[in-house]
Amino acid sequence: MTTGLRTRAARYEGVEGRGVIDGDILTVDIARTDATGAGDVFHGGFIYGLLKKWSLRESVIFAAAVAALKCTRIGGRAGIPELAEVLAFLKQRGYDFS
Repeated sequence: MTTGLRTRAARYEGVEGRGVIDGDILTVDIARTDATGAGDVFHGGFIYGLLKKWSLRESVIFAAAVAALKCTRIGGRAGIPELAEVLAFLKQRGYDFS
């Protein structure tokens, strides 16, 4: 099954306040196989972005890409993509995180 994933906005809340990142964040079409663990890898990808000192928008884009790729594979752990795969996936869509 092909699923269109379009993130239009992301809401956040933290110690420094809250807000919304709006506008198209990431749009991808994926062949969804298994969503097990997608939320977990999204959180991991988001934290990775924060640790890299990326903006909230960049962190959300990266996290969404990690989760999208994970959904194309079977298995909660076995389906987790490698960093190089995520970076290549994003680069193909016009995002350069290198």
